[in-house]
Formats: sequence, C-alpha cells, structure tokens
Amino acid sequence: MNLENGIGGISVDSLKIRIPINKVKILDGSLRERNLIILDNDTGEEVDSGPYEEVFKKRARSFRENGITTHFAIQRQQIGFKGGETVEYFIALITAKLLKGQYFEGITPQTLGLIYERLLEYRVADFSYTDFLLGEVTDCDFKFDLDYVESFSKLIQGLDMQTKASHRANMGSLPFDRKENKGIQWSRRETTKFKTAPYLKIYHKGIELKYNSNEFRDIYLKGVDVENRIRVETTIKNRKHFKALFGVEFLPTLENVISLTDEQKSKVFETAAKAHLKPSLVEHKIKDSSLKPIKHLILNLVDIAMQRGVDFETLKNNITSSLNTKAKSRLRKELDEIYNGYLKGSPQDEQTKAVAGFLKLLGF
Repeated sequence: MNLENGIGGISVDSLKIRIPINKVKILDGSLRERNLIILDNDTGEEVDSGPYEEVFKKRARSFRENGITTHFAIQRQQIGFKGGETVEYFIALITAKLLKGQYFEGITPQTLGLIYERLLEYRVADFSYTDFLLGEVTDCDFKFDLDYVESFSKLIQGLDMQTKASHRANMGSLPFDRKENKGIQWSRRETTKFKTAPYLKIYHKGIELKYNSNEFRDIYLKGVDVENRIRVETTIKNRKHFKALFGVEFLPTLENVISLTDEQKSKVFETAAKAHLKPSLVEHKIKDSSLKPIKHLILNLVDIAMQRGVDFETLKNNITSSLNTKAKSRLRKELDEIYNGYLKGSPQDEQTKAVAGFLKLLGF
C-alpha cells in the first residue's frame, strides 16, 4: 500500500470557472440563445427553474467525445434584490479528463496551459490566458489517488464503523459495495452545509474506469495499471467555503486555487475527515481466566487503543518511550506477548491498521 503522498500528490480533478463576460468573446451563438442561467446572488439557486446543478447541466452547451464531457454556459447573476442589477459571466465546467493521457496528474500549474488550449479548441469562446487565471473558481474537486493492495471492502467497513453517529440530514456515511461501484461517501456534492458536513468520497477508481468510464480508459489510459487504484476526493463549493478554509483574505481565482501549497491542500482533506470520522469503541470481548489481572488490564487497553485506530507498533512505542532501558525492554516484551497471543492477525488488527494508516493520510 502506498500511503505516502498518493500518486502524484493532491491535485484538482474538476472545477467551474467563471469569467466576466466583458473579458470573453463568445463564438458560439447558441450559448446566448438557449443556455442562459439566471442565479440568485445569495442562494446560488435558479430564480425560476430549480436547483442550480440540475439547471446548469440541462441548459449548458455540452460536448462529449471519447469519454470527455465539458460544459459551457452564460450566467446572469443578480446583485441584491430580485429584479435588481445583473452581471453576466462565461462559465465552464472542466475536468482533468481534458488532459487525456495525463489524466492522473490532475489540474496543476504544470498542466493548466494544456487545459486552456483544449478549452479554446471547442471554439465556444475566446479569452486570454491572463483572464483565465483571474477567473473565479467554484465547485472545485480535489483528489488524490493511491494503490491499495489490501482488502478495500474491509477498509470501507472500518471507515463506516468510525463515522460519527448523527440523526441530521446529510451526515453519516453511505457505503456502497457493488460490482460496478465500490466505496464510501459522506454528505452530498451539492450540500450547502459545507462547513459542518463537507462532501468526502473514497472509491475504487479502477472499478469506476472499467464500468463507468471505459471509453476514456480504453482510448487514453492503455497500459496504465489501475487494478488497485483508489481515489479520495472532496469539494470546495464556493467563495465562502474557500474563505472558511484559508482565511477571509483568500480570493478563489484559478491562479490562487491551483497554486495552493501541499499543506493547504492537505487541510481540505483533514477538515472533511474530521467533520465525519471519529474513532469509536466497542465492548471488549476477549476473556482469559489464566491471565493475571494486570495483563488482562493491559490487553483491554491495547484492544481499546486499536479500536481507536492506533496500530500496535505506534501504541507500543508511545507508552514505552519515557521508560528507562530496562523497564522499556520488559514492558515491550509483555506487550508483544499479549499482542501476539490475542490480537495479531485478527480482523480487528488488520482493519484498524488499514484505517489508522488511511486516517493518517487524511491528517486525522
């Protein structure tokens, strides 16, 4: 299992960008004739036709070829009360699939120029690279990929068990373990509760490519081994969400978003994980009358720590770190005997080690 920084690190998988219409030359007249989207400035919802995401994809000028889908539209956004002044923006919903064979690199400072060139190739609109960089980003999906050779189903079960219990809508987990789709999701991509319940999803990318993106895979990813590839993704919804994460001074221009540091990008995942995941405890069930009370106590404590996602080696190193050499050696030996005799290789041991490593990756 490669849990170091994933494959290629954290990068952007998809985003919407909006550029003031006076900075854009519209080349496709149908954008104005059929694909006008009117939004309320406060809620981000359609004034007359329902939820924004549904209306956007319904009205947008969409292109699909070789498994790559790109959407364009014009957005007329109200300023203030209904019926007041409006401003217009050119909107593009773009994904890393525009990178074709470089798909797994994601949208980065190194690949952004190629994204720009391929957007212009649609001949829908023309705009400078500078104005592209200054465009405002919303609905930004960050992702990282890694190869996970252990049981993915067990990892999902473990993460499901460690989800915070909640009766609130959009909280809790949604695991899915089907032939064509395996993973677990928290919240919805469309959520407005992005501060308390941000969207987070972990899924098997190899399976998704095989069953849902096979056309793209067969054309652009030939020879790429994705059999054990899994993806973790989360969404930053809008300007308020960006500012909640990075401070009120942060402006979510494309240039700023794409230039976020590794630490800042890690914070996005750490925040989402901490919103949904909490190590939980279950009743200790190992009983052995032959164990002395002190060893039974140690066994209970080790078991509880493992349930909280602490792998045994980390636990052993931490609780013996302050002892002198002789005492440390004696206690480490007792811990090893208890672990090897009662816990090593158990489903709980394997599951908690996997989950502990994964949560560490998420900064939890």
